[in-house]
Amino acid sequence: MASPRLAHALVRLLDQIGHKVNSHVAINVSHEALAQMTAMTSYTVSRLLTNWESQGLLRVRREVIEIHSVLHLLGLCKVAVRPQFLTKPSLGSSLAGAPRQFPYFPISRPHRRPGGLQ
Repeated sequence: MASPRLAHALVRLLDQIGHKVNSHVAINVSHEALAQMTAMTSYTVSRLLTNWESQGLLRVRREVIEIHSVLHLLGLCKVAVRPQFLTKPSLGSSLAGAPRQFPYFPISRPHRRPGGLQ
């Protein structure tokens, strides 16, 4: 499904290049770059972003995406992620009501057979 994939990419970008602007977090990225990162067409990325913009989740400007509801975006991921941007002092204090850390699932280790054999 494309929606969680795009949401997860935006969360990842929040960690890497997001910066706080007033009451939201801005990411400088084009639709084409998002499409390449997520293996989607530019049309699909634009359609999803427009849909999320109409829901008030974000605002799309030229080469900039303003995230207005980080928690809603995390809910769209449908996977447990642990975003580091919420723990950065410059961003964490601006996200009212956001928990400092999110639960995540550690990578499972290969199953070992009794007796030490694999």
